[in-house]
Amino acid sequence: MRIAILCTATTLHQQGGTEVHAEAIAAGAAARGHSVHIITSHHPDRPETEVRGGISTHYLPGTDFSMSRKALTAWWELSALKIKELASGPGLDIIWAENYTGQYYASRLRKELGIPVISFLGGLGVFDDIRSNFSRISTPGEALYFATRYLAQAALHLCPWQYNAVHYSDHTVTVSQASRQAVLREISVPEGRITAIYPPVDTRLFRPDTKLRGKTRETLKLGARDLVLLMSGVVHKQKGFELGLKAFFALERPAGDLKLVIAGDGPERGRLEQLAASRKNKSVFFTGTVPNCEMPGIYNAADIYLNPTIRREGLSIVTVEAMACALPSVVSRIGGTVETIEEGLSGFFTRPGNIAELKQKTLAILENTDLVRKMGFNARKRSVDIFSADKSMTAILDLSDKVIKRAGTEI
Repeated sequence: MRIAILCTATTLHQQGGTEVHAEAIAAGAAARGHSVHIITSHHPDRPETEVRGGISTHYLPGTDFSMSRKALTAWWELSALKIKELASGPGLDIIWAENYTGQYYASRLRKELGIPVISFLGGLGVFDDIRSNFSRISTPGEALYFATRYLAQAALHLCPWQYNAVHYSDHTVTVSQASRQAVLREISVPEGRITAIYPPVDTRLFRPDTKLRGKTRETLKLGARDLVLLMSGVVHKQKGFELGLKAFFALERPAGDLKLVIAGDGPERGRLEQLAASRKNKSVFFTGTVPNCEMPGIYNAADIYLNPTIRREGLSIVTVEAMACALPSVVSRIGGTVETIEEGLSGFFTRPGNIAELKQKTLAILENTDLVRKMGFNARKRSVDIFSADKSMTAILDLSDKVIKRAGTEI
């Protein structure tokens, strides 16, 4: 199978769930002998085309992953030209498009080129995105931005992009059942054209490792007896990192050293560092961006994973990665996160934005060593049984084969 993957950024541009998903499905397909091309935005430190691990990555000159209005226009046009080039050269059997990156091709070039496209949607839909952005408002400036620029963007861009991606693609894959139901509520499309397939997580890479735990703790200057909480991902307001930090400050432990590690970077990192410094708290560690291939060490160095997100997400890949490393988790019950842990078995859910409940559930795990062990075991088992890369890639490739065959009968 000859596959082109559209994604405006890779993990070399930024470390988010979409980028991790795109690279995971690329690696999974290449490992099974398929020809894989990733089409992405220009990167100043990369050549126009490079081949690694059997994957050809094309960084389009003249594009910018920031996706400003000017950059977005360039992306639609130049990514379409690259598809045409690959189709006429090595040939393509199918296009996998992350989020709305394939809407331009699907609505304008699909019939001309005849190459079927599957759109992978990582969110819950436009209306849930609007609700998430509304919930983050805390200043008059943010309220003004939401009421003017954001709502205009949602109406003029996000809604038509989602419609084009779902309506004109040959098939749509969502990252969770919650995401699938949200899209079906917003777009009138036959249910048989939308399938939920969990993002592939390499449970051989993300696994419990005592040697890696010790090595990473030494690198981070964490003591062997420290109890470590972890938050990771893009440090954005909607991810709830500030809530997790405040819950950490509220924890009182008469014995033992309690630490918090925040792995990742983003617009909120500087403010959180200032908040930690203002408390004169030397138990909070900011690692900055960590390549995803190095994240198993970070997870293994921790004892409990916190995901206090207030965003309505399709699914939390970072939570599943933590589960694969046998970490019990305390997770906001919102959107697709409900499909990650099992309440009381592999972690606890909390109400989004409730710091007191986040503190209470975290403390319940911290004070019970046996619970940490049992929840970690259950989390690891659930990640392997439900979210493993092998299971997800088999589902994606089987679906792609059916879509290609169906497209062939329509010619």
